[in-house]
Amino acid sequence: VTSWSRRLDAGSVDATIQKALAEWEKHADLEFRRAQDPIMNMKFGVGSHQCEYPFTSSVLAHAFRPRSTSFEPKDDPSNLIGDIHFNDDVPWSSPLLLATAIHEIGHSLGLPHVLNDVNSIMYPILVEGQRFTPRDIKTIQAMYGPPARKGIQTTQITHEHGSKERRNEESEETEEEKENEPDETPQPCSSGADAVTTYRGEFIVFKNKWLWRVLNDGDTLYGPNLISDLFPGLPEGIDAAVEIHGQIWIFSGKQYWIFSERRLLHGPRPLGHLGIPEDVPRIRLAYRWHYFDPPATYLWGEHEYWKLDVRTRKVEDSYARRISLNWKHVPAGATAAFTRDKELYFISGDLVYRMNTTDYRLPVSEGYPVSISKFWPFCETYSMGTTVIVVFVFLFTL
Repeated sequence: VTSWSRRLDAGSVDATIQKALAEWEKHADLEFRRAQDPIMNMKFGVGSHQCEYPFTSSVLAHAFRPRSTSFEPKDDPSNLIGDIHFNDDVPWSSPLLLATAIHEIGHSLGLPHVLNDVNSIMYPILVEGQRFTPRDIKTIQAMYGPPARKGIQTTQITHEHGSKERRNEESEETEEEKENEPDETPQPCSSGADAVTTYRGEFIVFKNKWLWRVLNDGDTLYGPNLISDLFPGLPEGIDAAVEIHGQIWIFSGKQYWIFSERRLLHGPRPLGHLGIPEDVPRIRLAYRWHYFDPPATYLWGEHEYWKLDVRTRKVEDSYARRISLNWKHVPAGATAAFTRDKELYFISGDLVYRMNTTDYRLPVSEGYPVSISKFWPFCETYSMGTTVIVVFVFLFTL
């Protein structure tokens, strides 16, 4: 530790870090020793803390992955590879530091986040009762080999609200464990999207049976969560979504639903209620376009699109129109559309396209497309390895 905490005495910090390192030694062929020229430096800091990744109030710590899992020496002492930084604006206690250090050491060893298992010590948000799951153990052993002596270990990770004792068997996964693993969740920075919309001051991104929420500054991610957790009664596959006057309209197949906060107002209703022809199998894109004042709402099928009169909840009589005539620069495989700062965006695969709506030809804006990982600022900290504190209070009231 090169810079100590103002919150905990050096002895407590040192003992806690040693305990965290020992947890990793239990599960893989690893041995940590003090060294004059260490390959894993740890420090406490606040704000910018002489690092290009400054701390915010929600971040506990971040870590930098090794050059390789064989721990090649650093060529440059200023290189941050393998280092761990703790946010000293956090009111640290030994239990909180232990849980955080175990997670960050995982990143320093080369492990990525596990986004689909809240019980994993590599889940990006600190939650009571996290432990070394069979997947965590398999991953670290694939990188460094199993420990010299196998056995049954007991790991106690204590958070601020008590402790839970977890029994980890260093053995291969049983068939039952495999069957009980959570379904694979999408990766918010690379998986694309089935639908994106603003809602109550944040973005909601839908993918398969999952959704995640992004604050409007793009710096903070909540989720992924199951769609059913926030919008009960919806099918798992969402085709399109759009916010209209504080309500969220969600489309799936030949039906749509309207929610206010988490409360279902209408639905499921057939697309025909909106004046969409019966032979249209789905609405694949929905968005509000700020070219008009007030903004206009558009619904896209596979080859045609409609303008929705939000007062009558019917498409306008002069529609449908051919997508290929007016929007020929939008990628044919676009799966989501949304507005951000009054600009219109489309997502196709893992790329984001911004349209130049000041040009009558509606071309793609200069500098686009960009990858999803470049578009959302939170992806920078996700790829680096950051643990955040999140209070699980949905912004939707019941």
